[in-house]
Amino acid sequence: MRKIYYLLLMLPMMLIFSCEEDGNEVVNMKNQDPQVAVTGISPEQGYAGDQFTIDVTDFGGAKDFIKVFIGDYQTKVISCSDTKIVVEVPEDATGGKIKVDFFDKVFATDFVYKVLGKPFIESMNRNWGFIDDEITFKGSSLGTQAADIQLVFGQSTTKAKVVSWSEEEFTVKVPAGATSGKIVLNISTQKNVNVPSEFTVREHATLTEMAPVTAYKGSVVTINGTNLGTTLEGTAVFFGDKPGDIVSFSEEKIEVKVPMEAAEGTVDVTVKTFYEEINEKLSFEVIPTPVVDGSGISALEGYNGSIITITGTKMPVNTDNMIVKFGDYEVPVKSYEETDGAGVLTVVVPETVSGTVKLTLMIAGLEICSKDFKVIPTPTVDIFENKLVRTEVIITGTGFPGKVEDVEVKFAGTVVHPTTISSDKMVVQVPEDFASGKLTIAFKDIPVEKEVGYLQVLSTGDVTALVLENSVQPFTPTSEYVSGEWAMPEGWMTDNYAGQALLFPNGDISQGLFTMQAGYGQPNKQDSKIYQVVTLPKGTYKFTLNVAECGSNKGRFGVFFAVTKGNGTLPNLGDRVSGHMYEWWPLDESNFFVVDGSGNKSLYRITDNKNPHQKDLTVILDEETEVTIGFVTQLNQEGWVKLSSINVTLE
Repeated sequence: MRKIYYLLLMLPMMLIFSCEEDGNEVVNMKNQDPQVAVTGISPEQGYAGDQFTIDVTDFGGAKDFIKVFIGDYQTKVISCSDTKIVVEVPEDATGGKIKVDFFDKVFATDFVYKVLGKPFIESMNRNWGFIDDEITFKGSSLGTQAADIQLVFGQSTTKAKVVSWSEEEFTVKVPAGATSGKIVLNISTQKNVNVPSEFTVREHATLTEMAPVTAYKGSVVTINGTNLGTTLEGTAVFFGDKPGDIVSFSEEKIEVKVPMEAAEGTVDVTVKTFYEEINEKLSFEVIPTPVVDGSGISALEGYNGSIITITGTKMPVNTDNMIVKFGDYEVPVKSYEETDGAGVLTVVVPETVSGTVKLTLMIAGLEICSKDFKVIPTPTVDIFENKLVRTEVIITGTGFPGKVEDVEVKFAGTVVHPTTISSDKMVVQVPEDFASGKLTIAFKDIPVEKEVGYLQVLSTGDVTALVLENSVQPFTPTSEYVSGEWAMPEGWMTDNYAGQALLFPNGDISQGLFTMQAGYGQPNKQDSKIYQVVTLPKGTYKFTLNVAECGSNKGRFGVFFAVTKGNGTLPNLGDRVSGHMYEWWPLDESNFFVVDGSGNKSLYRITDNKNPHQKDLTVILDEETEVTIGFVTQLNQEGWVKLSSINVTLE
């Protein structure tokens, strides 16, 4: 029952083991999990037909699934348990290493069983060699004369020549035609004497080329060749008498760093492998290493887009092998000048990096310099359109430099510097000869100009065309207007507006009037608003309403002109309008301007007691302000106000 248990336990293992060509996986016991192991043998020698014991762990006592070998000779398994396997030495066996085949998984060990009275090979001086190399075998009972030794390497048909012989040691020469693989050894009448390992026949290495043939100290170069070996152990590359550090290695290629101790100029490169010292030499030139000292980088901080220069000595004549990186981002060399070994290259800080990164220059794979570089956040500018100004412009944003001389502001080509600047605000005086045009801004070391917007200068006098759109006869109707007497004006916004705002008597556009009306084909208006929003600079503004006609036959009559702070801030009137009177009680006054010393607000009711008439409303702005300019209306039944223009004067 116990045997069945272990068999079931091991079946999954059978499904996952990888196999060699013979179907067995060979496992070196030095690398095995100690839960399944061969731990020793006793005794370690005996005659054919004797028995010996193999100490094991967790083999499960599955006798029918265990095979034990002395070298290539399979023994007879007498018994087995969890901890021991007892086997019998076969009649034809010679001494050799113990192997255990467990469910077709071969556990190779270094335990050796010596079969007494039989030839025994204990060791060989090496398991590789070149044609004509001498290989020495040590052991016991190695025949009675040199002629007893019959040895063949691999699949060759040529027997190796015995160079020297004794009962404990003999030496043979690897013959031409020898191949890698198993060594077949017969001693006297004993066939197939176990040998400790297979043999590899090596071919002598050659060096074919080196690339590049000139490089800096610390650069990685490649040596191509043949039969350079299968192990890095014992392999060395010398530049003159200085060894280089090997980076990678194979039979056909060695990548190696030029040693920092190598002499400058032309040196011989020699190669020694694990198997031999190669006679061929390669010629190589160690060129002077470029140097970038502490002052060689123009700046260690800058904006995205800033131009940085790197200056060095002993520099190459071109940029073919140059790489410049900001962090992980490689950037192209913008320009490069080289004279007598001194070179200056320029690069641009990429838009993709931020914070502190490594600025690195590499030439031909060699790191020439690497410094911490701080990327300053690129300034941002609040963009505005059709900006109205008087004597100065206030520009806001982020990341502005601390010095006014680091900023150039262009008014349609005229360059000025700010008068004051902080990280998020700058004040710039408008040139005297500037009337209108584009405003652009450039920061020191940033090659790209930023277009801020379009400016128009407000001089004193009539500024209607700059402040209001479509506020003077002839009025322009919206595109929806086709014909008839009524339409909406271009450039004006509405909120709860009922009806139309342009009246064209007899369809004559040239005589159109800006009209708020109820009755006579127009609906009642309850808190109906029509307005424009504009940002005005500091100043005193007089708004003039030219009333062509106003009147009321019946019902409420309330048409108010207002200038308020902010966007869309005209007040609601609600039920404050009664008949032909305006009954005042507190409105939300926070958005009104004070228009005179009496405390009056920037709100005016157009009455019907003057026909026609003109009314002025003066508003003082202490600073640049966004304002809403327009009308709020309470009309029902029959009432009207008709304007020929709304004018604005800057005093």
